Amino acid sequence: MIVDRTNTIIKENKIHAKKMFGQNFLKDKNVLLDIIKASNLSKDDCVIEIGPGLGALTELLCLNSGKVLCYEIDDNLAKELPNRLKKYDNYVIYNQDFLKCDIKKDIESYFGYDKRIKVVANIPYNITTPIIFKLLEINNITHMTLMVQKELAYRFSSDEGNKEHGSITAYLKYLGMTNIYRIVDRSCFEPVPNVDSAVFTFERNDKNINNDFLDFLRIVFAQKRKNLFNNLKGIYGLEKDAILNILSKKEIETSVRAEQLNSDELYDLFFSIKALTPKKLKAYAKVNLILNVLGKFDNGYHNLEMLNTKIDLYDEIEIKVYDIDRVEMDKDICEEKDNLVFKAIKMLKEHYDVKNNYLVKIKKNIPNGAGLAGGSSDAATVIKAILKNENIKYDINELYELTKVLGADIPFCLQDRKCIVRGIGEKIIPIKNDKEYQMILAFAPLSFETKRIFAEFDKIDSKRNNKPKINEFEDVIKNYEMFNNDLEKVCIKLHPEYKLNEIKMISMSYGAKASQMTGSGSSCYALFELQDENIEKCLTELKSKISGYSFSTYKTISY
Repeated sequence: MIVDRTNTIIKENKIHAKKMFGQNFLKDKNVLLDIIKASNLSKDDCVIEIGPGLGALTELLCLNSGKVLCYEIDDNLAKELPNRLKKYDNYVIYNQDFLKCDIKKDIESYFGYDKRIKVVANIPYNITTPIIFKLLEINNITHMTLMVQKELAYRFSSDEGNKEHGSITAYLKYLGMTNIYRIVDRSCFEPVPNVDSAVFTFERNDKNINNDFLDFLRIVFAQKRKNLFNNLKGIYGLEKDAILNILSKKEIETSVRAEQLNSDELYDLFFSIKALTPKKLKAYAKVNLILNVLGKFDNGYHNLEMLNTKIDLYDEIEIKVYDIDRVEMDKDICEEKDNLVFKAIKMLKEHYDVKNNYLVKIKKNIPNGAGLAGGSSDAATVIKAILKNENIKYDINELYELTKVLGADIPFCLQDRKCIVRGIGEKIIPIKNDKEYQMILAFAPLSFETKRIFAEFDKIDSKRNNKPKINEFEDVIKNYEMFNNDLEKVCIKLHPEYKLNEIKMISMSYGAKASQMTGSGSSCYALFELQDENIEKCLTELKSKISGYSFSTYKTISY
């Protein structure tokens, strides 16, 4: 084993631990075996290791788990590791600074989308807290086994009432269960550090990451000598009386300090205070780059295949806890039976443990009846906000099934990236491509009714679309023939005054990659590379030659 040769490897390769990287190489075999035991690994596990160093722990991870993703900042160590791990083919080494990496992208690239991950690592002590915070941001990291400085392990595991109890401790205990597996003497490392260490474990629960709560904890623990009330004064712009009223209702004395409350009590207090402050959100418009109608289901819905993206056109939404459920659109009160957001709130209450009522104010920027999914985007944005606010863990596929009944575009609008969308709209396949584009969006002085468009399509088109199947965005962007919208011909038939073909002809003459109608109309787009200067020339000509229409430029977004 590599650990049996640690001293020899260091001497033969003239390896000098680099203080700038916080390097201390673990050479005790028993400690390494205890780390593996604490991790409870199986061959089904996907594991991340930060700072593999000489590879002693990496070898055991490869032996006991399915796949291992390693981050090593030291160029020399990263180069030599494959020579020591020749027996294994279930690992990859990224030679980069973990704190600067795109961990979500790396996980999806190596492990696949939505895999459950464990982290097992002897991490640099000088950046322990930033590393842990970065790991906590990834919801599918379910378990961590970390070698950390002993004093820090005691702090992370301390209970309320302990003077060591702080914001990071409260946050860790809110998100899961902490434990010190064993203490490790400093003599187990080469070179010998100035401190003892501990194998620290964290088992994640089903609560979602909540950065607002973390900010709240940092505020209430900021000055530990102050009592809770004094740390809360002025938070979120609230007056003293409002804070005193909340503390009174929670039966919390103003003299109490933050470390005397457990994480659940602190979250309950945070929620009550935060509920008085409205959240401001953006509901982004959707563009169908491709819309193929493949057939019709027995229930009357159409079987679709689409390539969708979001653009930086958005409705502005303000949401807060309220005494009743209420939706206002451009300051007008909406009736429950007519409003998709209202229906979405009702659906959430029927299927999830939503305890509060909500006031939703919507400022519309996305035109209605334009094929841009404005109403669906509003509903999806409110759904995500309420689930986050109520701290409700949910299965995304179940949510797709529930929301498709409200609106076929809602499942896609729940996503944050380009997607292939199939079925009624509930089969969502996120695309890894993160390249963005710019587009001209043409707004027609017409409003098309989706139901009528599909009804007419069924009358005139019995032969279904035979376009090649959409598998990846890169395949589409290289092949103009794949860009298509089966509903265009119907819209032109029903609305002969629709100037779609003229817009497409001008756009393609300026080198647009594609120009199509989006959704069931009436808007249409012209897609360009992000740095293509022809877009401005195209925009000028469209404005001068297509009267009665408005034109604006937007960018595709993934966030």
